[in-house]
Amino acid sequence: MTKMMKLTLFAIAFFFLAVAASFIWFVATWDPSQEETLTFLDPLRVVLRGGQT
Repeated sequence: MTKMMKLTLFAIAFFFLAVAASFIWFVATWDPSQEETLTFLDPLRVVLRGGQT
């Protein structure tokens, strides 16, 4: 395996580790009490806001 191939594989592995770490950080620091749920949308509220939730 050449040096360039090793560098490319290292860069790909680093990218996936960074993505996984950022997802874990997002889940670990998530505070559901600060966000409005998206599981239920009140139709009247949607109509009154002009389609914006």
